[in-house]
Amino acid sequence: MDVGMRCARAALNLLAALSLSWMPLAAQAQQKASAQEEETMSEEAARVASTDGRVNPSCGELMFRVLPGEFNFCLAKRYWLEGKYQQAEEMFRLSAGWGNKFAQRALGTAYFNGDHVAQDRPLGLAWLALAAERKEPDAEALYQSALSKVSPAEKERAMLLQQQLQPRYGDAFAALRADRRLNRNLKEITSNPVYGTGWCFSGVNGVGITRIEGLEAQGSGTPEACTLASEDAVVRAIRVYSDKYFDGWKGHVTVGELEAAGR
Repeated sequence: MDVGMRCARAALNLLAALSLSWMPLAAQAQQKASAQEEETMSEEAARVASTDGRVNPSCGELMFRVLPGEFNFCLAKRYWLEGKYQQAEEMFRLSAGWGNKFAQRALGTAYFNGDHVAQDRPLGLAWLALAAERKEPDAEALYQSALSKVSPAEKERAMLLQQQLQPRYGDAFAALRADRRLNRNLKEITSNPVYGTGWCFSGVNGVGITRIEGLEAQGSGTPEACTLASEDAVVRAIRVYSDKYFDGWKGHVTVGELEAAGR
């Protein structure tokens, strides 16, 4: 079997390993998922993944599978820049539901200032409080700045709103949900029969995941190796990215090297 055929087979096996259940939605960009449900990719999201994902790893299909909060945040920023503010707000909320603190900060700032949404300072303050949950300095400073500007009545309402948001968007639920999905999908990838065969995952370089944190595409070191990303490079990149995503959350445990089944 020549190199081209081997690479093609590796690509097909990768698609099977990373298969997504796509479900078109008429009115909503994506379906909101409960703690036990998988969020599905809409047709619009799939279109973005097939284009933006080639240059931005956060917008790629693989990122949707392992860290949907990062993917949704990427989609939200795209909508915002295009002036599609309602769609951007929906994506920011979806991202926030996966524990993305930047999405929560974006919502807080938008509501507090009335930036392309109806101004609601208590709601904005509530989101900023959630965004500062991990005590990240910039998020904490932004929250304290907003807190100093509200009236006692606004502060009281903000506390009530935060209590309503906390069960779904607080780290105890949202970050835990995201962490479980990440680890579940990493195990699915590394336990797939094609993982660890020494052949690169043809097509992963198009997603861009191998450019995270300076990781370069690696072959197996043999003349027959493909010139794209090896499986290990992809998984390592995901782990590096996830450590940054969950930075400051005490519930995140850096997963050790996952071994493929039977290795």
